[in-house]
Amino acid sequence: MKISMPCLCLFWSLGFLRPVLGVTVIADSVTIARPFLVDEGVRVVDGDTRTVVSIVDGGVVAAGMEPHDSSVINVDGGRVNAVHAFASSIVNITEGEIPFSVVASDSAVVNVYGGSIGVGQPEDFGYSMYGDKRMPTVLSAAGDSNVPDPAAGNSIVNIFGGVLGHGFSAYRGGTINLYGGSFEIGFVVGPESTINIFGRGLFLMPIEMTDTYTENLVTGSLLDGTPLRHLAVAQTSQKGVAGQIVLHNIPEPTSVILLGVGVLTIFMCSFRTKV
Repeated sequence: MKISMPCLCLFWSLGFLRPVLGVTVIADSVTIARPFLVDEGVRVVDGDTRTVVSIVDGGVVAAGMEPHDSSVINVDGGRVNAVHAFASSIVNITEGEIPFSVVASDSAVVNVYGGSIGVGQPEDFGYSMYGDKRMPTVLSAAGDSNVPDPAAGNSIVNIFGGVLGHGFSAYRGGTINLYGGSFEIGFVVGPESTINIFGRGLFLMPIEMTDTYTENLVTGSLLDGTPLRHLAVAQTSQKGVAGQIVLHNIPEPTSVILLGVGVLTIFMCSFRTKV
């Protein structure tokens, strides 16, 4: 572990709280567990090999974490106040608590399997604007962190489970794939960005359309059975490029089996007729 004190104070970026960085981790593998408490922000970078940091069993990072390079952060318990992932880093969240926000920038990947993000935060903590309205958000695929090109980033957030205190957003080329979990209010997708929703009985109904955004109501259920009745907002750029909300309706397993039996029956009947 390498310790440095750059005293880099970055409080707000793109509407999300960023940690005050005080500790830099360069190691093969580091585990933060009870009763270990890091009261400064942690910057994780690769050394000669990929750096992996795991937070388990009550470990606490009080000011947040920033993984860089191809480093990996595993939140398997405990508490990390906020996470902002850069470059090609990976963040896996299975348990534990992230009270503020999680952001994936550049080509970073965030996988949310469980735990909680932003639960209990007020609606004006972090949000995405559309028109004169705003959507409280605590999780984001934020695209490229340096290049102003709106399609330059390809950060990805996969949501399989967990609990979000508010909604989520994708912009500047980011992508969010929603399979399960629960969240409040809805989500916002910016121009050149995509939100894919995987579930059953999914339907998108326009509510309000303007030159800068389309506000929809998305209904149905996610693959894990979580019911959907949320706002789904797609923003439109000045060039007329809109964010994409793509519904992927996955048939029930029983429906697939019945379809297979039906096809097989038709084939057998056809075969017998020819004989």
